[in-house]
Amino acid sequence: MPSEQRRILVDDDNPASQCLIETLLRRNQQQVSGMTNGAEAVRGLMTIPYDLLLLDVHMPEMDGIEATQAIRAANGPIRKVPITALADDALSGDRERFIAAGMDDYLPKPIDPKALAALIEWLCALPRPRSRRRQWHTPAKHR
Repeated sequence: MPSEQRRILVDDDNPASQCLIETLLRRNQQQVSGMTNGAEAVRGLMTIPYDLLLLDVHMPEMDGIEATQAIRAANGPIRKVPITALADDALSGDRERFIAAGMDDYLPKPIDPKALAALIEWLCALPRPRSRRRQWHTPAKHR
């Protein structure tokens, strides 16, 4: 179990999937917020300093790829927030496609609790930024 609590934003338009992910994160003692489309995630990151964004790739209004591009193009600390793609139609090459779009990693749905726990362990091993300014680097593969 991670020793530090981090603030994580889960953005998924599927209520069952979002509920499962949030429950797993809370069991790992993480502080969790949920949103249901990419535009909400971008706005949320601009107001609250999250440590990680778990972002569904297929969503209404603004999908995960578009949201990632908006986040990476933004000014300020949000452009460095680690983003992990979530997708339930895993195809060969998806992880590479998501990383090329600016995401840091990929977790297929349905979420494997062990893979999610490994992601949180990685996140908690990172030094916590001294301010809202983030100094993240692309994570190693967690699985």
